[in-house]
Amino acid sequence: IEANYELAQIQESFNKMAAKLEQAEANNRRLAESKQRMLVHISHDLRTPITTIQGYAEALQHGVIKDEAVRQRTLGLIHTKTKLVAELIDDVFELAKLEVPDYPVVKKMCDLAEFTREMAVDHYDLFEEKGMVFECDIPSDELPVPIHAKLLYRAVSNLLANALKYNQPGTQVRLSLADGPGEARLEVADDGVGIPAELRARVFEAFVRGDAARKSDGGSGLGLTIAKHIAEKHGGNLMLDSGAGWTRFMLTLPKAGETSALLEAPYVASGVEA
Repeated sequence: IEANYELAQIQESFNKMAAKLEQAEANNRRLAESKQRMLVHISHDLRTPITTIQGYAEALQHGVIKDEAVRQRTLGLIHTKTKLVAELIDDVFELAKLEVPDYPVVKKMCDLAEFTREMAVDHYDLFEEKGMVFECDIPSDELPVPIHAKLLYRAVSNLLANALKYNQPGTQVRLSLADGPGEARLEVADDGVGIPAELRARVFEAFVRGDAARKSDGGSGLGLTIAKHIAEKHGGNLMLDSGAGWTRFMLTLPKAGETSALLEAPYVASGVEA
């Protein structure tokens, strides 16, 4: 009887080990497939603008474009395409750093309300130029939260850039900050075109930007992925809530505690020094 019991225990342990190995293998397979997709997307997004740059440069080199106004427009297009390539490389590099588990994120206490107000000021003109309605809802009181200002600026800027890029004039965009128990919540919401239902579950995956109609000039497709990684590096989260005519991205950040003490360091505009 004892021998049968021990064999049963061994069998159960073996089955558990086999299940764990199978799960690990499946995870590794998904990771490999994800990396392969990323390489395909990167090569696609680099090849298109580089081919355009090469074609225009050869046309200028061989004197095919003679009209000065056309030459200037061509040079402008080359400049725009090189910026797209540089931004993609920068985003890929930033994502690679953020995916390292022990990537250091040094946080300093910051007045998140003032940080959010300065972000609103920095982006107001962009929304106004496109004819969009940009509103803010930011508490007047100080809201001390430990953050890495440069990284958080990039995360929120990515959310605002998406609202600006994918919506039409007349769209209402709202940047808000709320103080809750144990956490602060930054929200970027708009009543624009929305996100297709089939993409909502995958919206934070790298290079997801409506793959059925990918455009080489539509951004890197890494903005939301980077923003989510930054939120998680802060011990918070980034979530999507799409419904009732609004698309909301909610970024939560843990607070150091309920205190009104002076900040450890003054907030620096755009977080460049942090």
